Formats: sequence, C-alpha cells, structure tokens
Amino acid sequence: MKVFLLGDKKIGKSDLLCAWSKTDIHPYYSPTIGVDFKGRGTIHAWDGAGGRPYSSIVETYIQGCENFIIAYKWGDLNSMKSVMGYWMPMIKHHVPVPNVSIVRCQIDLDVECPDPELERQLHQLGYKVFETSSITKEGIHELFEQFKEDETSGQEEETFF
Repeated sequence: MKVFLLGDKKIGKSDLLCAWSKTDIHPYYSPTIGVDFKGRGTIHAWDGAGGRPYSSIVETYIQGCENFIIAYKWGDLNSMKSVMGYWMPMIKHHVPVPNVSIVRCQIDLDVECPDPELERQLHQLGYKVFETSSITKEGIHELFEQFKEDETSGQEEETFF
C-alpha cells in the first residue's frame, strides 16, 4: 500500500519515517530532495520534499496514490496554515476522494500552540488526526498501523509508481 507523506520543510517528516522504519534519525538537518522512500511490510511510505521548488516532482509522485499523511510541526504557524492552504488543495487536485491523516509532529517540544483556533479547525476537517514524536516514538505505530487495517479491510494493493 502506497502512503505519501507531505508537509512543509523542516518539520520532521523524514524523522517520522525513520522512526517508523526503525532507521537511525539524523542528528543534523538533511533536506529531502524530491522524494524519499521507506518500506516496511506491505506499507510503502513516500516522503515528499517540503520545499516549494520541488512541488512539480512531488505532484508527479502523488498521482495514483490514495493514502496521504499531511504533517505539520507543533508550534509552527506557517506549517499549520499550509495543511489547508497548500497541501490539501494539491492532493485534491489529483485525488478527488483521498484517505488523509493529519499529523502534528514534534509534540515532545515544549512550545505553545500559535493559533488555537486554527488547531481546532484542523481537527474538524473530518480526517484522522495523530500526534507524534520521532524522539519518543509516541503515536508513530498507530499512525502507520491504520493503513495496514485499511488494507486488510478489502482495499486492493496500490502500485508504487
């Protein structure tokens, strides 16, 4: 099953995938160029670069995908706004009825929510919402397990490319 992870740059998407795939997390920032891939069992997770210059590459790879994780960094107002203002419109342009989960990354950080009203709106979009930490591993297993459950409920296996 193909799952595509989207969100702004520098919010922890690559670390999230490393924590899920049991790969070492990089101690320094290493940006994703285009897309990256990690697989575990029948789930194939694709990490799309968060920088806008890579958007055409990312859009090419999301075509044909039905399962998405849109991530934002806890405490980062711009990444929160991008969920509804950039990433959801991009997905819906290519996939009319996507299976989307919204993920708040880096919940282990001791920061305040910059916009509680926007946070409330993100939770009311009608999608599953998860809170994760790549450091403590909180919420990561549950986030990816849902796709395994969806797969066993009768959905056909997606192709990778």
